[in-house]
Amino acid sequence: MSTMKKVLALLMALTLVLGLAACGGSTGSAGAPTSDAASAAASAEAAADENDAAPAVNADSAEEAGPVEIAEPEAAAPNTMDLPLTDEEVDFTILGLSNPNMNSYGDPNDYNIFKRLKERTNIGFEWTMDTMFTITETHSLLVAANDLPEIVGGNFYVGGVASAIDEEVYWDLAPYLEEFAPDYYNLIQTDGIRQQVYSDDGYVMFFNEIAEKEFVPNNGILVRQDMLDQVGLDVPVTYDDYTEVLSAFKNELGMEAPFFVTDMDYDVFSAGFGISSSGFCLDDDRNMVYGPTTDEFKEYLKQFHEWYEAGYIYKDFYCIPWGEANNFRAEYMGADKSAVTFCYCEFAGQFVFENEDAELVPGYIPRQTEDQQIHLTGGIDAQVKDGWCVSTNCDEEKLELFCQFMNYLYTQEGAELCNWGIEGETFEYREDGSKWYTDEIMNNPDSMTQTQAIIFNFMYQAPCYADYTKYNISTLTTWKDFADVWAAADNKNKRPTMSLTADEESAYAAASTDVSTYMDEIVIKFMIGDADIDAQWDTYLDTMDSLGANEMIDIYAAAYERYQNK
Repeated sequence: MSTMKKVLALLMALTLVLGLAACGGSTGSAGAPTSDAASAAASAEAAADENDAAPAVNADSAEEAGPVEIAEPEAAAPNTMDLPLTDEEVDFTILGLSNPNMNSYGDPNDYNIFKRLKERTNIGFEWTMDTMFTITETHSLLVAANDLPEIVGGNFYVGGVASAIDEEVYWDLAPYLEEFAPDYYNLIQTDGIRQQVYSDDGYVMFFNEIAEKEFVPNNGILVRQDMLDQVGLDVPVTYDDYTEVLSAFKNELGMEAPFFVTDMDYDVFSAGFGISSSGFCLDDDRNMVYGPTTDEFKEYLKQFHEWYEAGYIYKDFYCIPWGEANNFRAEYMGADKSAVTFCYCEFAGQFVFENEDAELVPGYIPRQTEDQQIHLTGGIDAQVKDGWCVSTNCDEEKLELFCQFMNYLYTQEGAELCNWGIEGETFEYREDGSKWYTDEIMNNPDSMTQTQAIIFNFMYQAPCYADYTKYNISTLTTWKDFADVWAAADNKNKRPTMSLTADEESAYAAASTDVSTYMDEIVIKFMIGDADIDAQWDTYLDTMDSLGANEMIDIYAAAYERYQNK
């Protein structure tokens, strides 16, 4: 499978990949795909001089955020559960998504978080791990053989929530929550969260990861300030600013590829045109639109091609193997072959640590004018994410016990363990009363990276009542400066998590497979100039229509209307 097809399959198509320790995007809990960028925890970066940084964008100019606003849920309730939950140890079989960061650290049962949870609850797990590229196929084979583990860490059922429950592949959790998971039940009654957790049929398939609010950004554009100083330019804001800066880096400093881009980064560059390049979003009139069939997508591709043709973008950006991007990025940014990139804050912290003379500052999402308000960003992480579901191979008695176990993760005591671990071991309180990590996380004595230490000690991108501040790790002192710049987009046009009917899921799956195959062939050609976008645009749109793109739009428009009326 080509790199572009992997990206389209993950960001545009079905209902992939969020489970235990996911590295990438999130799937919506009601069965529809999302295009949020994944939250990889860990360090942020160096400071931007406030006077020289790009001008602040007026957030007051943003329109209202749509008809369904997410209320801030109440804080986690004190734990009233008797622990341990059972006198004898009980194990559940579970299918989980492996994290490449943890390949050398064995079974998740070796992680401190699962040891501590078992010590408190007497509940453990027998893990089967798979990769993001094969887990959907593995899941389908296990379903066909009626051999699915009792618990599944993510949404990998192609038919959608309604089909999964109607076909008795998974339990509908809704009838059990009020009695056996009352804290979780109360949490998901919050307006805006309820619409994302319950399907149109009233089903609940997941114990979701739910945060008090959307996570602050943990990724964005980074620029080498020391290189900007050499060419006498400020941090870029508009597309024209970026063109000027990239040209100076290329022509004055002789950089090979001033902008290091991978094929996972497209949305950050299309947001200034008001669309998601990888899938669905809302327009300013609150209509559901499919980015790749809009005129704005064409203009975005032309801008990308202009930069590529000028030699500003790494020429083989679409060929970088998944998992190797940061190695290439570090090489190019460290050797002064590139000076602008898009990445997670973990990379930035590590980069500054290894390149003491480099000064990184946050860059704005490119926009057409300085005062343009950006309404899309992958940098703000979703408040509600898929978590774990229970297959019907788990009997009802064990289902009830599992509901009690999961409920603990949404109590104050359980949530603190999942997010921060043990006071004095993995976190301590600062003078202002906030929590912060100890050296067990920040400077791990076993030479774990910060991300590895987080996954080892906490529930990382897995179901619990998530404290969004736990991802604000910084080895430097300027996290707020980065967050302020990266959060300049209000994200109000992000497509909400929605529920599709079984028929819609089937029709969407069939259409999106053909559409993604075609886009795999043509989009890269437009970007690198192997196809003339002006000459072939109408043919592209006609082909997209014939393959089912407009049917996909109609399906999502209907789902969005139902979402608004929940």
